[in-house]
Amino acid sequence: MPPHQLLLAEALVGATILSSFTLFLARSQQQKIHLPTVQDASLADDVDQDPFDVTKPEDFIDGEPIDEDAFWAKMRNRKLLLVLLSATILAFEGSYLGWSAYTNGQNMLAEHVFRTVFALYIGILLVRSVGQCTIDHHSESAIHITALTFFSCVLHFVVAILPSSDSISAHSMRELPPVLAFWYAVTVLYILTFVIIGTTPRGPPLHFSPSLIYSQKTIDDTTNKAYENVCGLPGASVIDYLWFSYVTRVVQLGKSDSVEIGDLPILPRKMRATYQFYRVRMNLQAILAASAAPMWFASPFFVRKLIAYLEGDPERLDKGWGWVYAFGQFASLIVVTQLNSQMWYIATSTVQTRLRTQLNTMLFAKTLVRKDVVSSSGASTSVEKNDKKSKNADGESNKDKDEEENEFSSKAQIMTLMTTDVDRVAEISFHLFAITDSPIEIVVGTALLYSMLGVSCFIGLAVLCLFLPLNHFAGKVVINAQDNLMKARDERVSLMNEILGGIRMLKFMAWERSFEKRVMKVVFSAIW
Repeated sequence: MPPHQLLLAEALVGATILSSFTLFLARSQQQKIHLPTVQDASLADDVDQDPFDVTKPEDFIDGEPIDEDAFWAKMRNRKLLLVLLSATILAFEGSYLGWSAYTNGQNMLAEHVFRTVFALYIGILLVRSVGQCTIDHHSESAIHITALTFFSCVLHFVVAILPSSDSISAHSMRELPPVLAFWYAVTVLYILTFVIIGTTPRGPPLHFSPSLIYSQKTIDDTTNKAYENVCGLPGASVIDYLWFSYVTRVVQLGKSDSVEIGDLPILPRKMRATYQFYRVRMNLQAILAASAAPMWFASPFFVRKLIAYLEGDPERLDKGWGWVYAFGQFASLIVVTQLNSQMWYIATSTVQTRLRTQLNTMLFAKTLVRKDVVSSSGASTSVEKNDKKSKNADGESNKDKDEEENEFSSKAQIMTLMTTDVDRVAEISFHLFAITDSPIEIVVGTALLYSMLGVSCFIGLAVLCLFLPLNHFAGKVVINAQDNLMKARDERVSLMNEILGGIRMLKFMAWERSFEKRVMKVVFSAIW
């Protein structure tokens, strides 16, 4: 019995168990009681309404489906075609199982039973999805079937190119040509199933009323009058989602002479909801980082194996392993690119955007109750004078407390917080995954270096560790320079606000040159 064939069947059964367990967990979560997201209008007169509860029902919908009945009818026909393909696969696997039991007895029975179970599970998912006419259930089935069929296609391709004297491509071609035909027929059917289900939209096109989020002036200036005005992300197929094909419409807008905000597709509910919870996205980002970290070394590993093969077999007597290493290098690059693209998508379009929105919301709420002070410099001077005159009973200064209070008292500082500081804090989403993937990359990289160089690799790592204090010192210098730069920017913004606020007095008193010197002095301090 070919050993890699049995491993393939076991991997397929493992994927079946994982998929069924995931579906079971999803069903248990859906059966829980969900609290309402908006206040019931019928109870608004009976209870006091929270003035900060600004959520509306339309904040929790992606949009209204366009021609929904026609879309689900089209999906039903496509699913029936997939059911037909699945039934054909199951028939081939059953025939394959019967042939094996008749010719080989119990030798290869477990392998074919596992393959038949996998085909039966996919058929059950497809039959179950035929009657699904909701986006959530339809998307769930499409994702599971796409993942399973893609996994099956990859395993079948790997088994087909693996060189072995007992492989299906060598052993079966000599003795069992019908079994070989069944095997390749099943592989082709799995590829067709994957292509069809992978390109199946997960939802109908959507329309969201622009009047709910845009002003009438913005709507009048809009040049894009297409009824399908919602971003294609909610209804994108699995392949379109992985390869970001849904942003094609936005990219095409770059060809226009001018683009208004109303020309852009309306964001889905996950980007428009008032309250967002991104802990799940951060965990997903960590998982993707942990998966991508070792994959960075997969391509060099296959290159090393390919070079060793070229050196060890100059006559090219066995080209099978050469094809395996070449395909492994290609597949590893594709996988690591896909993992990193999804990781950066989550970091930029999900975590960073929502983190910036939440920080700006908090700062805006704080500005509504802040103290209005003309200048931060004046405030700090008065604080220093009062600090010299008064001390606490415990002997501690009030300066720290007053400085904390005055840090948010200047308009210039508020503008700096909401523009520069918020962006700098939101950039942490780019570096969060480094906490996860850095240790993994260090361990895997050290292991590969040791396998190639032996003990000598530790000498190089020791030299690298000796220079870590220098990197730490350089980092502290950069941090101090950034702090001084931010202080200079605050002073510059405060001075410019003061100039703009008293521009008439400056013109009347002819103080332009003196204030110009003050501004240039602050600018030079920020540069140098």
